[in-house]
Amino acid sequence: MSLKIRYALFIVLSLLWMGSISLHAEQAKMPPFRITQTNGHVFNAKDLPGGKPTILIYFSPDCGECLEFMDSFFPKIHHFDTANIVMINAMSMQEMIAFADRYNVKQYSNVVVGTEAPRLTIWNYLQISALPYLALYDKDGNEVCSYQQSIPLDDVITLLKRLK
Repeated sequence: MSLKIRYALFIVLSLLWMGSISLHAEQAKMPPFRITQTNGHVFNAKDLPGGKPTILIYFSPDCGECLEFMDSFFPKIHHFDTANIVMINAMSMQEMIAFADRYNVKQYSNVVVGTEAPRLTIWNYLQISALPYLALYDKDGNEVCSYQQSIPLDDVITLLKRLK
C-alpha cells in the first residue's frame, strides 16, 4: 500500500473515530427533557436547580420491577437529598397521579414526577430497552452512570457521595 493511501486511510479513520467520540459525548449528557407534572404544569430540564447532581429515573407505574425498585428506593430517599430527582414515564396522567399518591411524592422538594406521553423523546434519546432505568448526572449534566432493570442503589448512593 502506498504512503498516500495509508495517509488518506489514517485521516479517514481518525475522523470517524473523532466523530464517534463526539456522538458518545452528546449521548452522555442529560437529555433536554420536557414533562407534564401531576399538577398539569410543564417542567423542562432547564428548570432544574443548578449546581446539583441529577438522578433521572424512567419507570412505568404498571411495571412490577419498577414498583419493586420504588419500594426499595423511597426508604433510602434521604441518601439522595443533595440531588435533583426526576421521575419520568410515558403513562396517562391518572396512572401517574396514582403513583405519586402511593409514594406521597409531593413531600419531597427535590423530586419531580412527570409524563412525556404521548411523546417518547427521552425513551428514544436514552435508548432505553428495559425498565426501570436510572441515570446519575453530575452538576454539569455529564452522565456518571446508568442502569437498566437491575439498579444497585447502594452503588448509586456511593457515586453520588463522591460527587459532592
